[in-house]
Amino acid sequence: MIGENWLTLTRERQTQIGTLPLHSERERVDYVKDMMLAAHVELAEALQCVDWKPWRSDRTTSRPAFVEEMVDVLHFCANLLVAFDVTDHELREAYAAKSRVNKQRLLDTR
Repeated sequence: MIGENWLTLTRERQTQIGTLPLHSERERVDYVKDMMLAAHVELAEALQCVDWKPWRSDRTTSRPAFVEEMVDVLHFCANLLVAFDVTDHELREAYAAKSRVNKQRLLDTR
């Protein structure tokens, strides 16, 4: 669950099922490739839940399906972060720093 210990819990789950630890750089590269491909597919599936085709007149959105697909994306993102030993604290700090940069960019474009 996303929260205070999101990556810690992800790391524990991946260790329990035997996905971690990654013993070589080759294992890390393969794992990252698999997680990136999986996240990419889940993003595409999420897009299918939102009728994005402007040429259709019967456009509909499935919010529950969209949320489910995006949660899958978050799982794969967490797996990628733990593959690089990112901690919850490090993620919070990096996210806050990037948010400040993005906020300033938005203010600068006004």
